[in-house]
Amino acid sequence: MKAIHWLRSRQEEREFAYWLSLVSYEKSDHSFNNRIYLLYLILFFSVWVFITLTFFASGGAILFEMISPENPVQAALMVQMVLLSVWSLYAAWKAIRRCPVLFSEEDGLLINQTPLPRAGIILLWVWMPWLKNAIPFWMVAVTLGFSLAEVTIPGAMGANRIFEYMGFGIRAWLAILPVHLMVFGLHWLLGVVRLTTKRKSNRWVWLAIPLLALFYGILIFSMVGGFIPFVTQMVDFILISLRIGFVGVFNWLVWMTSWIVAFLVLVILYRASKNFSLSRAVQETGRLELINTASRYGFTSLVEQEKTQQRLGVERKPTRLPAKAGPGALIWKDVLQTKRTFSLTGLLSWLQILGFLFVIPVLPDIGSRGIVIILWMIQLAQISVKRIRSDLAVWQLIRQLPISHKKFLINDLGFTYLQAVLISLAGFLLGSAVFGMQIPGLAWLLPGMAAAISCAAVFDVIRRSRSGLLLNGSVPELSAGGILLGVLFAGIPLLIYVLVPGIAGTLLAFLLSWGMGYLAFQLAVYAYRNIDHA
Repeated sequence: MKAIHWLRSRQEEREFAYWLSLVSYEKSDHSFNNRIYLLYLILFFSVWVFITLTFFASGGAILFEMISPENPVQAALMVQMVLLSVWSLYAAWKAIRRCPVLFSEEDGLLINQTPLPRAGIILLWVWMPWLKNAIPFWMVAVTLGFSLAEVTIPGAMGANRIFEYMGFGIRAWLAILPVHLMVFGLHWLLGVVRLTTKRKSNRWVWLAIPLLALFYGILIFSMVGGFIPFVTQMVDFILISLRIGFVGVFNWLVWMTSWIVAFLVLVILYRASKNFSLSRAVQETGRLELINTASRYGFTSLVEQEKTQQRLGVERKPTRLPAKAGPGALIWKDVLQTKRTFSLTGLLSWLQILGFLFVIPVLPDIGSRGIVIILWMIQLAQISVKRIRSDLAVWQLIRQLPISHKKFLINDLGFTYLQAVLISLAGFLLGSAVFGMQIPGLAWLLPGMAAAISCAAVFDVIRRSRSGLLLNGSVPELSAGGILLGVLFAGIPLLIYVLVPGIAGTLLAFLLSWGMGYLAFQLAVYAYRNIDHA
């Protein structure tokens, strides 16, 4: 175990060194100036955190007045209990879906083959995740303590009362310490029991979520009132370990009892970890640890690729594709990718496309409308290349598909293009209905302009791709040249529509928009056909 302890301690040191490097502190530098700089960092961030928490404390005092103006201690306890309950339910749900103990693939190679006791390994791995998870709750507890001080301390706050003010925060922080460790240990216990080698012992784990929800629901609603007195008394007894942080006199006996209970949870975790399957834990968390490490050091492309593979379920059983054999399978692939990679960031990107065209009718002049349309073009170009870039990242598979170059691009880009056209038209027509139709011919130009922008962006990515780099998963990003080319192709028909009035101008612009879209598509096909010759 000494070797494993040495390995884990070095991992924790690297973790601390990473966070210190964000403030330009070099841990390996033992000079006097570096020590002074460390002291400066401690003092600076201590003052900064104190000022920040006191700023939020004023908002907490207002919240107490809204919840229970006559009993601010009960209000503070309720806020803390609600936050703790929501986090606990979410953490328990994650623990029964994925092992809470993160092991990298290197850990699996080094440790999995050894006959070391798994229980000792679990206890070595628990402290750093607990610390990172506990710090937000510590800050919330201190903020609630400060808020309680602002409500209960009579008179104006002066410099002579700063220690009394800080005492409220310190008591709340001391109270949350053992409670959070106890709840955190219970979450790990659920995850460890699920991965035990004794299969019969982990069938009950899924019952933890409804039981926890019922338990926390009784705690919170009994604080509001309405339960029978016996239940209320039991709830008060359970919550006494948190309540001592908000009362005037800190009960050290209750605090020590809370630590004993937290220690017992760790003992149970230790006992339950003896049959822990380390190989299954590495299979579940190896990629997640890789994502965390890559994101820390700025490898965004690798992070996005790994997250996409996880969301697409590369480790799941293959499903039956409801599509005909041939190029049509690519459309279903795009539908499946869109469904499984749905995220708030992607939704915001589509909402920007909707919003840009929604505000066009209300803009007062051609200049402002032109700027918004250019922003729409840039956003559309960035969205259009996501699918082709993810496909080019698996070049060794994509290139072997028995599909012609033209059909591949049509089916691979068709779903994203259809989304872009429908959302753009929806935004423009909705804005026209709300603010009044200003430039009705733009609705006829949008499909062709979207084709020109999308294909120009795809052409830019493909033309700069090299087969040798694609085999390593290195796919170029969309460049400024690709965006400018799309703006040029889409801007020409738009300019014709603005300068040539009447039906003739609209018809000419409509034909030009589709002509530019066709030209951009042919350029993309030509570039894709010649990737191997680049």
